[in-house]
Formats: sequence, C-alpha cells, structure tokens
Amino acid sequence: MKHFIIIISILFIVVDLNSQYYAFGAFNYSALKTKNGTNENFSTNREFEFSPGIGYYINDRWDIGLELGVRRFLCQYETETNLVELKTTTWNFAPFTCCVLIQWGKLALSGRSSLFFESDFNENYLLTGIQIVPFFEYSLNDKITLLTDLNFLGGGYYYGNILNNKFSNFYLGFDSDNILTLSDIRVGFIYNF
Repeated sequence: MKHFIIIISILFIVVDLNSQYYAFGAFNYSALKTKNGTNENFSTNREFEFSPGIGYYINDRWDIGLELGVRRFLCQYETETNLVELKTTTWNFAPFTCCVLIQWGKLALSGRSSLFFESDFNENYLLTGIQIVPFFEYSLNDKITLLTDLNFLGGGYYYGNILNNKFSNFYLGFDSDNILTLSDIRVGFIYNF
C-alpha cells in the first residue's frame, strides 16, 4: 500500500510539472526573384526552414526554451554564359525567452529574444548573434496555440563568416518590404503538455 501511495504521489507531481512544458514547431518558406535593369529575371532565391523546439512556462507571462532548426537554401542566377545554382543546408539552435506583451482573450502579442547560432555542415557558413522578434499567438484550446512571426518588425545584431568573408550587422526597426509581399512567412504551433 505504501508503494501505491508513493507512485500516485509521483504521478501527480509529474503531471503537474508537465503542464509547464510545451513543444512547438515552426515552418518558414520564402521565395524572392530579383530582376535586372531590363526587367528580366536575374536571380531566384528559395528557402525552406523547419524549427522544432521545447519550452518551459515560468509564469503566465514568461517562458524559456530551446529552438533547433534545419534550413535549405537554393539560389539560381544567370551569367552571360550559363545558369549558376548554389545550394546549402544549415542547422541552427537558439536558446530563447518569451514574454506576453498584450493579451486579448485568445489572441496575444508576444516578444521573443534569442541567442542564435547557425552553420552549414561543411563549415563554410557561420552566423551568430542576438535577435528580438514580435509574434502573434492564437489559442485554439488549452493544448494547441497557433503562432506567426511579425517579420517586418524586430531588432538584433549578428556576426557572420561565409567562405572566410566576415561581416556584422546591427538592425532595429521596420521593414516595409515584408508587409507588401508574402515572400517570407513563418508560421507554427505550440502544444502544451
């Protein structure tokens, strides 16, 4: 009987702790065509990303977690003599913290700050930095929430090294290109345990 009470007690503790954990997945697809001065297609860039992750609710407004991801990038452009095609696959991870900024019933505006690290499998590409991105969440029920990044707002700093060419950038603000086009959409879901 003592073992039965201990097992039931442990199950109640585990169920209570699991309600603070969640899993999520996000998908991103972007397609961008660039035209030259004579209005002919010069280059085409396509990108697909899948980013699963796990998180832990600290309280009703704050949570922390870890996002992992794989991105596939394809760039095609024409030279005077032939078509050049560049393909790369990268992996990334990003520890993050989120804060619910405004709640309107089932809809919430949240902000995520994350440290990120991204590299390809051949070590020709490295990108690291910090970013802050706002996003919308919509709770379908107690278990499932949909989300989408507001990719036209944000800020951060990143450092990169591509084929031994080093660069860095600080950005903050508003990008009107992503409002007027649907070239870069990231959507996902959260599953609460």
